[in-house]
This record gives sequence, C-alpha cells and structure tokens, in this order.
Amino acid sequence: MRRWVLVLVGAFLCACSKAPSLVGQWTGTIKGFDATIEFKEDNTFLIKGSNAGYDFEISGDYKKEEKRLTLTPGKVDVKGVPEEYKQVVDAFTKDLVNKPFGGDIEFKSDEELNWKFNLIKADAKPTDPKAATTATTKTATPPADETTLRRKKVKA
Repeated sequence: MRRWVLVLVGAFLCACSKAPSLVGQWTGTIKGFDATIEFKEDNTFLIKGSNAGYDFEISGDYKKEEKRLTLTPGKVDVKGVPEEYKQVVDAFTKDLVNKPFGGDIEFKSDEELNWKFNLIKADAKPTDPKAATTATTKTATPPADETTLRRKKVKA
C-alpha cells in the first residue's frame, strides 16, 4: 500500500512540474505591431501582423533553451508599403533575415508568457527599457522590448 501511495505522489509531482509548451498560436503586440505568432513542433515559427496599413509575415526557426527564446528569421514579407518607403523597408527586412534575435521568456501560466527580447542580437542580455543607449556606438546594447503573449484560442 505504501508503495502505491509513493507511485501516485510521484506521478502527481511529475505531472505538476511539466513546463508549459511554447507550441501553438500566441497573440500580442510586438514593437507596436499587433501580431499572431505560431510556434510549431518542428521548431519553426510564423509571425503575422499588421500596423498602419502594412501587413507582414516573418517565418524561420526558433530555439528554446530553458528560459531563453531565440528566433532566426528566414523570410520577411511586408505588403502595403508605399513606394517612397519601400527602399527603407527592404533594407530593414534584408538586415533582419538570418540574424538571430531573442531574449528571456517567463511563463505566467499555460496561457500567458512574458518575453523580454532584443531585436538586434540573440545573445544580448535584456536591459532596462528606459536606459539610454547611443545609436552611433556599435557596442551599445539597445534596451530590450517586453511583450506579453497570450495563447490564441483555436476554434475546433
């Protein structure tokens, strides 16, 4: 009897200690853009969003190591950009492709997580978003952005 109690307690503890899964669809605001992010089991992601008449999609690979999430965009597609801004947007998207970025994540629950990320470098440690940085200094680490993502309810 005592052995069965230990087995049940052990099974309960294992079930309770399971980390929440990143896999699925999440919604939130990233850098001022409303977005949906889908993390797939094969470690790929797709971000879809829009802002000010621009629609964008970013796809690529992701890596989650403990409390660290790194995204490596493989393709960036922006639609609805006026011709006068196209060159700037093209330069930005070209600079984003194949350059990992990321930061720390913290699950608040199975349905909500906070992500402090740095769009410039994957290995940059998040800093105080209010901290001043010098754009002309190449070694300066820009302040981290922080977003709360909520698991998107998928209709069956």
